[in-house]
Amino acid sequence: MPFLKSIIMDLVIDIGNTLCKIGIFDPDGTLFFFDKQEDILLKTIESLCETYSVKRSMVSSVRAIMPDWTAFLASHTLAVSFSHTLRLPITLNYTSPHTLGLDRIANAVAAACYFPDEDVLSIQAGTCVVYDFTDRHGAYHGGAISPGLEMRFNALKQYTGKLPLVSKNEIDYYVGNDTQQSIKSGVINGLVFEIQGFMNQYQKNYPLLKTVLTGGDAEYLQKSVKNVIFADSNFILKGLHEILKINAEKI
Repeated sequence: MPFLKSIIMDLVIDIGNTLCKIGIFDPDGTLFFFDKQEDILLKTIESLCETYSVKRSMVSSVRAIMPDWTAFLASHTLAVSFSHTLRLPITLNYTSPHTLGLDRIANAVAAACYFPDEDVLSIQAGTCVVYDFTDRHGAYHGGAISPGLEMRFNALKQYTGKLPLVSKNEIDYYVGNDTQQSIKSGVINGLVFEIQGFMNQYQKNYPLLKTVLTGGDAEYLQKSVKNVIFADSNFILKGLHEILKINAEKI
């Protein structure tokens, strides 16, 4: 049954390198619906807008957006176009904000909103591993980008003559006793050491640092990375919703 038309419901979409994540929120931030797909069809958008009586929408994408359903959102909702020029609850201290990934902005906003007045290092572990630092005053400073787990596994296969392509999974060893285990140890433990190294370096300057780990590959790292807060998979969607609320006109 469709929601009451008087209720303001918000649709936010995060299009990543691998998956598209969809969230339906009420103005208070309650998540009513979540789904993830490889691609989003127009009929999916139409159905969600009808079912939840969507009034406002925002899309963040690191790749091309389908023009049919973005046109539908523009004509059927208050569609806020996401860019670094929008009003944000953080300040972008980044020398080239026009090159800054929208997912990084949303991630930093979520971190600042969940941990106000805190120094936060937010880490997305997905196709790439993205480190974003926001200080306790709400200033975003940037961070770092490195290859994600699958990219590292693929590189070993692609740039060597004999190493196999290995699938990622959670491990509990350092010494690999065959080639596949050795690759897994090198890639997964190597990324764990990288993350811990970044955390240690930041903590030298920010002793009360909060570190948040999110993204699709967080599950493969969570038992090995120490002293982090594990955010749910909807972290960026929640950041997008905060940005949408700040910028959308009252309906």
